Amino acid sequence: MMRHLLCGAVISIAWIMAVGCSDTTGPVPSKYFVFSFEDSMQGWEAHGIDLDTPDVRWSVDLSTEEATDGKSSVRLFLNNINDKSKIWIERAFAVDTLVDYEVDVRYKFASPDWGDANHWTIIAGALSHSAEAVADLTFQGNTANGRSSDTGPEWLDKAYKFNVRSNAKGEVFVQLGVWGNTEFYRAYFIDEVRVILTEK
Repeated sequence: MMRHLLCGAVISIAWIMAVGCSDTTGPVPSKYFVFSFEDSMQGWEAHGIDLDTPDVRWSVDLSTEEATDGKSSVRLFLNNINDKSKIWIERAFAVDTLVDYEVDVRYKFASPDWGDANHWTIIAGALSHSAEAVADLTFQGNTANGRSSDTGPEWLDKAYKFNVRSNAKGEVFVQLGVWGNTEFYRAYFIDEVRVILTEK
C-alpha cells in the first residue's frame, strides 16, 4: 500500500496513484508526488542513449522481483557491452509556467553492485525539458551498495535536490536511471519515488 503525502500529512490509501497538492499553510507553495509502481509506470517513461551497438539489450518495466512498498517496482535491465549505455525513467510534472522551483527527489534504489570496483553511475536530475542527449543528464556518484560480498540487490536511500525553471508549457522533467561504465549485464530497481516541487 502506498503512503500518500497530502499537504504534509501521511494518509494511507487503498489504491495506487500519484497526486499533487498545494501547501497553503506556509509562505511557499509546494507540490508533492508519490509513486509506488503497483499497477503501472504512473506516467514515467523509459529512455536510453548510446544503445546503438549491436547486441546491446535493455529494458525498463514493472517487476515483482524486488520491492520496498507493495509488490512491484521499476526494473532497469542493461546488457552493457559497449561501456557507455545509459537508461533511465523520466516524468513530466505540471507546474506554473516560467517559475523557479527547488525539486527535491527521494527514492529507493536497489543495487547488486558490491565491493570496491566495477560500479556503474547513478543518473538523477531535473530539467525544464526532456533529456535527449548525454549533456542533458546529471550523474550522481556510483551504484555501490556497501556490501563486501555478493548478497543480491541491496536497497539504498537516495535523495537529491535541483534548481529548475519551468518551461513555457508549465513543465519540469525528472530523470532517474543508470549509466553503464563497465561491460556487464545488470538489473537495478527503483521504488517509492517522492518528488517535492517548491517555488523559490
